[in-house]
Amino acid sequence: MPREHVLGRALMYSVVGVIPFAANFSAFNLLLFTGVSVDDATGVAFVIGGQVSFWSHDRLTFGDRHMSLRGWRRRWVLFMPGQLLGFVLNSLSAGAMVQFTDWSTYVVYGLATVCGVIGTFTWNNLISHRAPLPTCPVDPSDEHAQQ
Repeated sequence: MPREHVLGRALMYSVVGVIPFAANFSAFNLLLFTGVSVDDATGVAFVIGGQVSFWSHDRLTFGDRHMSLRGWRRRWVLFMPGQLLGFVLNSLSAGAMVQFTDWSTYVVYGLATVCGVIGTFTWNNLISHRAPLPTCPVDPSDEHAQQ
């Protein structure tokens, strides 16, 4: 894959990421408004954001690789560990920056977010939503041939 294509897809991934962020943020605030505890609101909003993230990236960021919904369950199962990876990278990098630097909260938040996004994009680009292997054009399992 040409380098500019990967960079373009990474940019698209970042732009599309606004959708699940908005879903997470909205769910969190709505739950707080209705009296749900911060811990519970955080957990539910994280799950909602994760599902919106899958569908947004499956259809928008990687839609050219998987033009139909065929195989979405497999992609979803492979996508979720990437979400966990991003969460762990975000948390570890933020913790390290807080421990070893005197950077502002916003710098730490921004850089930790970048670390998480790099991790999730790399996982999703190479594992959950990797380009399908070429198949014989008469193979009925080839979703691209059916389009």
